[in-house]
Amino acid sequence: MSKRDFYPTFEEAKRAAQAFNFSSAIDYRCRRLKCDSRLHSNPQSYYRQHWCGWHNFLNTTPATQKLYQEYKTAQKIAAKANFKNARAYKLFCKSIDERLPKVPEQFYANHWRGWGDFLGINEKEYYKTYHEAQNAAKALGITSSLDYFAKRKAQDEKLPPNPIKFYANVWSSWYAFLGTKREDTELYSNYDDAKCAAKKYNFCSASDYQKRAKQCDKRLPCKPREKYKHSWHGWSDYLGLTDYDTEPLPSFSKLKLMVQAQRFSSINEYVTKRHYIADNLPILPNEVYQEWQGWQDFLGASYQSNQQFMNLTLFTSNAN
Repeated sequence: MSKRDFYPTFEEAKRAAQAFNFSSAIDYRCRRLKCDSRLHSNPQSYYRQHWCGWHNFLNTTPATQKLYQEYKTAQKIAAKANFKNARAYKLFCKSIDERLPKVPEQFYANHWRGWGDFLGINEKEYYKTYHEAQNAAKALGITSSLDYFAKRKAQDEKLPPNPIKFYANVWSSWYAFLGTKREDTELYSNYDDAKCAAKKYNFCSASDYQKRAKQCDKRLPCKPREKYKHSWHGWSDYLGLTDYDTEPLPSFSKLKLMVQAQRFSSINEYVTKRHYIADNLPILPNEVYQEWQGWQDFLGASYQSNQQFMNLTLFTSNAN
């Protein structure tokens, strides 16, 4: 269609468009050709000098104008609907009345006094300060975060449901808030004390230690390599075992049994956790043992075949 086949003036196109009662720009583009081929597909560009928006062109009402413009009117309807909280309002307000805004705190920003006022409910009052809440929690004998969530609502509703967020400016940890001790403070404070205690139980390997340490002595850390990283000299030193670093590696068959007992599910897991077995295990056993028959054979039934060997290289530089 040539240029002259479209309505030459904006006012003519506007009158023609309004005659078909298009409800929106999308409706205009869908029905334009069926209704009147002289209507341009891009009127905002074709009549750019006179364009004032789709609502002006189609004579439709902006969505915001369809909403209650008066805060008190919307407030009265919202309060009558008995919404329990802001979340319930936002989920169901349109099913109650299409003219209620979904984000009233923005739409009535100049009049907004909180959800309690808008919904006609009494907002719960929580302890204003961290120390008030802390003292209340201690008075209830709360000893952990799980205990807090279990007791808070039943025994003291002034305790906020999320104290971490509510007292964000002063929050440090649950241990500080509840006055309890971190597990770390109950562990042996230094490497030598932990090593002396560990040797009493005759652990035969790092794997054996992982399984039995807490049963033997709760003060022994699950991850001594991390706990005493500045003093760590290897599992052989920590457990009082023969120093693997000065002896040949275990045979391939023995190593396979030791590795498969850990139930590693991937190559990456073997690389990053092999020190649980011994300190000197190779990152790439396929380059050390002639008996090598693949990772599936080496790791056993727990190995997930969809793991990619290509990721192994990324770990080799960080594993030691």
